[in-house]
Amino acid sequence: MLEEDKFSRERKLKEKQHIGGITGSYWLIVLAGFFAYSFITSDWGRSWIAFPVAALLTPIVYQIEKHIKSK
Repeated sequence: MLEEDKFSRERKLKEKQHIGGITGSYWLIVLAGFFAYSFITSDWGRSWIAFPVAALLTPIVYQIEKHIKSK
């Protein structure tokens, strides 16, 4: 395969490392929000829903970050 411009190995590695940091930060915020809500309300039975919702939103966060980075 051709490894030019957007498809070079260096660019892919750099993009993957940068996006990994954004995704990691996103999940830390989700976790902090989960604990804050759960400790404040003592509603541990329903607060777990934050994780499936966050999992569904992860590709959207990824695409937004990718779009912003491309500009």
